[in-house]
Amino acid sequence: MGIGGCCGNAEASNQGDVSLTKILGPHQIMSVQDHQMGNGSIYTGQMKQMNYDDGRKQTTLFVPHGHGRQHWEDGSKYDGEWMDGKAEGRGTFVYQNGDVYNGSFKADKACGYGTYTHASG
Repeated sequence: MGIGGCCGNAEASNQGDVSLTKILGPHQIMSVQDHQMGNGSIYTGQMKQMNYDDGRKQTTLFVPHGHGRQHWEDGSKYDGEWMDGKAEGRGTFVYQNGDVYNGSFKADKACGYGTYTHASG
């Protein structure tokens, strides 16, 4: 899993098939620990309820929102700010190969000011 540039195509998050027992009203935030997302990653941090209606059915998902950490099975991880299930704001992404991007994110992509450090130096 990786983060692309502003025009890149890799995402930092995947909205999972989250099944939580506590149903929240719109815009309410809750904290979770070691929650397995639908893509197999583990998320710890703040989440919010989002309701989707595609005209045929309504779906409720819980997505990262606020501050949180997500770890993927390949070893990559993101620690930072989230908005509506996407990396948004300041954060740090550690790639599978050990490279690190620390800086701004917009809509799941590294975007704006930040530093990229290669694991090899």
